Amino acid sequence: AMANIPDSAYFCLNKIAFNLYYDNYDEISNEDDFKSLHNDKRWMPLLKQIQKNKLPDKWYRKESKPLTYRIYIEDSIGQNHSNVATIKSIVENTGGFGNLMQSFSAGRYKGKRIRLTGYMKTKDVADWAGFWLRVDQSQKKEQLAFDNMHDGNKNRSITGTTGWKKYEIVLDVPEEATDIVFGALLSGEGQIWFEKINFDTVDKSVPTTARAADEPNLDFNK
Repeated sequence: AMANIPDSAYFCLNKIAFNLYYDNYDEISNEDDFKSLHNDKRWMPLLKQIQKNKLPDKWYRKESKPLTYRIYIEDSIGQNHSNVATIKSIVENTGGFGNLMQSFSAGRYKGKRIRLTGYMKTKDVADWAGFWLRVDQSQKKEQLAFDNMHDGNKNRSITGTTGWKKYEIVLDVPEEATDIVFGALLSGEGQIWFEKINFDTVDKSVPTTARAADEPNLDFNK
């Protein structure tokens, strides 16, 4: 930009905005070295993408391989024209997954049975997609409970193209739990959208959705 080569400048800026999720809008819009680019028709679309890259507080992205998924917030396409999160594969045969996740203290849920609910729709999911929930004990780096709607003997994961549908995961939170981690995941190619994620507690009459770690699987078909 300082050398007055705008094509080269935009090539680099688009790379960090569209591929590396750069999201510091204030930094780039106030950078003196980029003033020569402000009158270019490419400037406003670049800023718009950078704004879109910023995730809501506490959410963060995780990919098994860099630059294989776009993970961002899409405006006004939810069931009530709300903003929703989306994960979209951007290369063929990704051989991995894209994930948007969050964690918080087990705190008030200790000793209780919790239920995560959320709505998801999918497009051309070749492998599988779903919500996931995990209960950890961080001091021992131990996983106390886990369900991703796919692994184990209760496969409820989502494939193909589907409309908005409500899904749920139910897990017990032991007294020794320290953290609850959750998110939505797309494995392989396709795109998912999700919204209206919620937590509540349920009584023991509501069964958990994951197989207990010490429960044997005696069925050779599962």
